[in-house]
Amino acid sequence: MVNGRYKRLPESAKETLFSSELGLLLRAEDDMLRVVNATTGKVIPNAREAIRYAEFETHRADFEAQRAEAAEAKIAQLQAELVRLRLQQKQ
Repeated sequence: MVNGRYKRLPESAKETLFSSELGLLLRAEDDMLRVVNATTGKVIPNAREAIRYAEFETHRADFEAQRAEAAEAKIAQLQAELVRLRLQQKQ
């Protein structure tokens, strides 16, 4: 809008608009508006995508914690076996 009147957008702006107020790029994608970091070019996830990503990261962190616990248990088992073998060797 210029002087209270809408101004036609140039052809180059039809795919992506830069919002100086937000410092972000706005882009129509399918039936939604995508917000893009103007500096990095990375798409800022919408709420649904952010929730899905957070759930994925939670599951990944749980898996990694279980893997670490299993590895620590295996180390403890091997250390106990080593102690047993050393004691057996001394006899």
